[in-house]
Amino acid sequence: AASMAKRRRSMLQRAGSASFALKCGRIQDNKDSYPLNELQRVGVLGTGSFALVTLEYHEASDRLFALKAMPKKLIVEKGLKNMVLGEREALVQIESSFVVSLVTTYQDSEAIYFLLEPALGGELFNLYNTHDSWFGSEAHARFFVVCIALGLQHMHAQRVIHRDIKLENVLLDSQGYARITDLGLAKVVLGKTYTVCGSADYLAPETLKQVGHNRAVDWWALGVLTFCIMSGRMPFDADDVMQIYKNIVKGFRKELFPHSFSADLVDFVRGLCRKKPQERIAMLPGGVANVAQHPWLAEDGGRWQAISDRAAAVPYNPPAETVEEMRAKLKQNSGDIHFEAYEDDGTDWAKPF
Repeated sequence: AASMAKRRRSMLQRAGSASFALKCGRIQDNKDSYPLNELQRVGVLGTGSFALVTLEYHEASDRLFALKAMPKKLIVEKGLKNMVLGEREALVQIESSFVVSLVTTYQDSEAIYFLLEPALGGELFNLYNTHDSWFGSEAHARFFVVCIALGLQHMHAQRVIHRDIKLENVLLDSQGYARITDLGLAKVVLGKTYTVCGSADYLAPETLKQVGHNRAVDWWALGVLTFCIMSGRMPFDADDVMQIYKNIVKGFRKELFPHSFSADLVDFVRGLCRKKPQERIAMLPGGVANVAQHPWLAEDGGRWQAISDRAAAVPYNPPAETVEEMRAKLKQNSGDIHFEAYEDDGTDWAKPF
């Protein structure tokens, strides 16, 4: 039996390696199709501590892309080499219409770059905060939750854990479908991983306890996100982060749920957020089908398949904009991110880009 299991693992690894090689080939083909020097900046989509994300136009193909640039010097100074290599490894695996997809990667003397499919319909966090009526709307919540669950289903099938599911990391595309974005903390995992990472309000108990975690943390975070968009508040909120952590470890107690929550909604959130990771509904026998068939989602006429096929009516249609309209709207300043010439440390760590 042991030798049979070993052979099966070996076959899976070989199949995975072949699939990975094909995906890497696609990334290389795209690099030839969309050279970095042919991209024209439309404007800045966002800036962070370590990255600049810009909207780029490729005239020859008449396509828009998001370009995430990270200074090499900063990556090395902050000890982020493994993180960016892990992000690339995770993104190469993903081909889903519910996750922002990688087109290709580049590097030059100053930076490494991720060229991504654009999702320009807005960030879910901002959209909820500018549309107050969305909070508590089951039609909106069910639609977005199914989109995210479909994205997670695909990621987990590729052994990728996102580890930072939150409203800020979900974007709408031009058709109004939600896509998971920012795989900066994502990791290809077989078994468990032990790094404490993520966003405070969404962390799972096992992450805080440092006992090792797996894909179950993403389902916990989806439960927290569902609670948030249905109630308008975070379930474990407190004045300081240590109290938030204590509240998370206590879990979803009965008094946390607003009276406005239906019994099915309470059961759905609780099902995703069981304290024991192996008891969360997506981790039980049946897997993601347990999420798809849950009564709270089924109340919506069972639209899981229609959403999966991208044939469902969307609750919000983002306004269409021309390149020139976007150029006028987006800021052009790249903020505090500085790109300086970088001298390789001899490890050639950026070679995969």
